Amino acid sequence: MSSVPSFDQLTLHTQRLHLRPLRTTDASALFAIFSDPRVMRYWSTPPWPDIDAAHRLIAQDTQAMADGTCV
Repeated sequence: MSSVPSFDQLTLHTQRLHLRPLRTTDASALFAIFSDPRVMRYWSTPPWPDIDAAHRLIAQDTQAMADGTCV
């Protein structure tokens, strides 16, 4: 019987898409998206003012996966 990997290790891969948990190295890419006023125009929060917001999101997501509270 094979064991299922924990959520923080789970990845989904197709020919055109690769989904994986966030990594600290994703901070600059997240900031590029979430700091753009055009992208955030219809979002529920204003654009991020600095890259620290990306680092906080990654830390919160990582902690939630470890705690089992990730939604």
